[in-house]
Amino acid sequence: MNLQEAYKTLGLANNASEEEAKKKYKELTRKYHPDVNKEPDADVKFKKINEAYDRIKKGDEPVANNPFEGFGFNPFAGNPFGRSSGKKRRISADNISTSVHISFQESVLGTKKNINYSRMVKCQGCDGEGAKQIHNGCDKCKGKGQTSVMHGGMVFIRTCDKCHGNVKVESCGKCNGDGLLDAEVSVTVNIPGGVSNDNVLRLAGMGNFVNEFMNIDQHSDVHLHISVEQDPDLFLDGSTVICNLQISLLEALQGCYKTVRTVLGDKDIKIPALSRNNDFITIPKVGINRQGNQKVILDVQYPKDVNQIIDVLQSEES
Repeated sequence: MNLQEAYKTLGLANNASEEEAKKKYKELTRKYHPDVNKEPDADVKFKKINEAYDRIKKGDEPVANNPFEGFGFNPFAGNPFGRSSGKKRRISADNISTSVHISFQESVLGTKKNINYSRMVKCQGCDGEGAKQIHNGCDKCKGKGQTSVMHGGMVFIRTCDKCHGNVKVESCGKCNGDGLLDAEVSVTVNIPGGVSNDNVLRLAGMGNFVNEFMNIDQHSDVHLHISVEQDPDLFLDGSTVICNLQISLLEALQGCYKTVRTVLGDKDIKIPALSRNNDFITIPKVGINRQGNQKVILDVQYPKDVNQIIDVLQSEES
């Protein structure tokens, strides 16, 4: 792409400033980014926009000529990696959203959950191309439309001079030429302790097929929305489980033993004598991932009648 073509691709005058080119480039890349623009040729336009901006940044720097021009072919023309040049696969870059419901105990201790969802996968029948190449009848290239030639220890691909690269393709019957198929997925997800209601876990690369890079399939993400069931007695504050415990004034003055609920079952705790309202008792290692604690906040029930308070104090003295 020469400099004039680059300005034209971005819709700029040939004397546009660097700042104008940069502004226009940002505007167009936002408009034609494949994750945003779902038009079939959006990715092609996006690529041309990037090429044009790179060319403008180089200014009047000359564009290198093809060093293999004298050999009558370009080793980088066409598809040197042997991929089919059939129908271009459809991109399905959207992330997938799904949900899971867990108990309060599971949210504290962590859990494993099996989740099921549907995603788009690459059709194995056509390797995601949407079409399969068939023999074009040429015996020289064996129907591939391309031949290879060795030069300097390297293998270069050139268009077959007998059939002139007249490749024949047929639509894939498995995916109806789409390149993608719907697939039901069942995976086991580790949910760490400490999640709360409406948290979202990102399952990277477990969503829809997006594209292929260096022979590795690329996928979008799955966003797992977590719903946590409320507990009638327990709630989380950071990594600490909190609960309230009602005791009488006499129990607070004299001290006592009480049994309280935890996410690991019932635990017996000792209430010290002369405890006051809002004092708390700590139970270790029954919080987040069995490492955090549980705080038992005392709720001392004071009698409403003054005479009852006097009776409590007298019974405590006796």
